[in-house]
Amino acid sequence: MKRMLLSRSLFAAFLLLFSSWALYGQSSSSKSVDYTGTSEIEVSVGLPVPQFSTAFSSLVRGYIKMADLFFGLTGADLDYPDPVERSGGSSVRLPAFRLEYGYNIKQWLNVGGGVYYTHNAWPLKYSGTGTPAWTEKAHTVSVMANVRFYWLNRPLVRMYSGIGAGVGIVTSNMGALTASESVNMDTYCTLALDVRLVGLTVGRRVYGRFEAGVLGTGLVTAGIGCRF
Repeated sequence: MKRMLLSRSLFAAFLLLFSSWALYGQSSSSKSVDYTGTSEIEVSVGLPVPQFSTAFSSLVRGYIKMADLFFGLTGADLDYPDPVERSGGSSVRLPAFRLEYGYNIKQWLNVGGGVYYTHNAWPLKYSGTGTPAWTEKAHTVSVMANVRFYWLNRPLVRMYSGIGAGVGIVTSNMGALTASESVNMDTYCTLALDVRLVGLTVGRRVYGRFEAGVLGTGLVTAGIGCRF
């Protein structure tokens, strides 16, 4: 199932890139447009990479171990008294919900920021007996500064690439040692990064937005925006 979802996501990203170049060819003879001095507000939903949540869990565990080793910050011991593992059962992976603002400083440059939210949950089981243990949960809110570089500006179609960086605030029970401790959610901060490989907006004042990227906010993203 994970491989199928990843394959579909990669195919969608390829389709977006291919259609973007097709639109570029169709609009190459159109007049360029300059939105310098305007603002953009966008709401979108990003489909995360299926393996990202697992990798993120490992990253969090490593972060907690390092914080304990060097600073004694979390007080967590990740060597479980009764070892647990992912059960492979029904997990929850919400898409990344995105609210972003950007200001067009130049025709080719947009600077702004965004707020992002996602939630993941994974059931655990005891390694020795295979019986259910508890559910590992993580709520993540990220705040990032974003920069977009527009390399196509047409009246109806704009294309860009971009990067983002900021801080992620994670509320999770990943440091729990037992089922009774799993009800306690700890909050900590981590680095949030995003790379937008290719993005496409279609429309003038109100427009649709499609994006293919990697890292934090989604492999494939779709949404709407308003320019004013």
